[in-house]
Amino acid sequence: MHNEVLYNSFLEEVVQKIPQKADLANVLADMLCLGKEAVYRRLRREVPFSFHEVMTIAKQLNISLDNLEMINSAKTTPFKLKLIEYINPAESDFALMEEMTTIMKSFKETSAPEAGEITNILPQPLYVTHKHIFKFYLFKWKYQSDSLSKFTPYKDIVIVDKLQKSQEEYAKWAKRLRANYVFDRLIFQYLVTNIKYFHQVGLITYEEVQLIKQDLLEVLDEIDQLSSTGFWEETGKKVNIYISRINVDTNYIYVTAKDYQLTIIKAFLLNGIASTDKKTFEEVEHWMRSMKQQSNLITGSGEKERIIFLKEQYDIIESLSQP
Repeated sequence: MHNEVLYNSFLEEVVQKIPQKADLANVLADMLCLGKEAVYRRLRREVPFSFHEVMTIAKQLNISLDNLEMINSAKTTPFKLKLIEYINPAESDFALMEEMTTIMKSFKETSAPEAGEITNILPQPLYVTHKHIFKFYLFKWKYQSDSLSKFTPYKDIVIVDKLQKSQEEYAKWAKRLRANYVFDRLIFQYLVTNIKYFHQVGLITYEEVQLIKQDLLEVLDEIDQLSSTGFWEETGKKVNIYISRINVDTNYIYVTAKDYQLTIIKAFLLNGIASTDKKTFEEVEHWMRSMKQQSNLITGSGEKERIIFLKEQYDIIESLSQP
C-alpha cells in the first residue's frame, strides 16, 4: 500500500507540474519517446511507468522523489489542492479524477474499509447518476469560475460521456465501503435556494427547474430507503445517516483502511484539499465523532426523526413547483 500511495503521489506531482490545459500525453510522449497510447495506458494505471521513466520525468520536471517519500512517511504534513476542469476536462483532469477511484479499488481485499462525510451538499454517490442535479452542480461550479461579465446558462452545460462514466465508476466503488454521513439539516434548502436564484436571474428555465426537482425527489427517495435499511442496495455495505442539529460550515471526507488514511476538505464546490497525513485524519475523525454527538441518527431506530426530516425536505423540494 505504501508503494502504491507513493506512486500515486508521483503522478499527482507530474499533473501539477504540467499546466492544466496542456496536452499531458503529448508532453510525456515527447519526453519518454513513447507513443501516445502507451502514455495513456500509464496515466490510466494499466501499465506502470518504469523506474527509468520515473527518473527521466522527475529529472526533467524537477520533482524531488526524496520529498515524495518524506510526504508519504508523514515527516511533513501534505496538503494538495486538486483543481479539476470539469466542463472541458483534459487527460490530466481525468487522471486526477481516476485517482480516487483507484484508491477505492485498492480496498477490495482490505478488511473493514470505511468512509465518512460531513456535508452541506449532496454526497457524490447519491447524485452522480441523476443527470439534472449533476448538471446543476457543474453549472454552479462554472458560474462561480466564469468571469463576472459573462455567465453560461444551464442549458449550455454539457456533461461529456467520459466525465459521466468516470464519476459513476467512482460512486460504484465508493459504495463498497462502510459509510457514515452527517448531513446539514438544510442540505436541500441550500440547493433549492440556489436553484431559485438562478431561475430568477434567467440562467435556468422553469422547465429545467422541474427536471432538477424530479431528480431531487428521486434522491430523497433513495435517502429514505438508505436510512430505512441501513445498507447500500448495490453492495450491502453498511450506511449510517445522521442529521446535524447545528449547521455544517466546512465539508470533510475521510477514507480509512489498514495502514492508510485519506482526508479531503472540500473547496470550490467540486474540488478538494487532500492529505494523507495521519494527524490530519485523526483531527477530522475527532470532528466526525463530535458532529455525531450533535446529530440525530435516522438510520435504523431513528424512525420518528427520519419521518420528520424527510417531510421537511419534501416540502422544500416541492416549493420549486411555484413559477
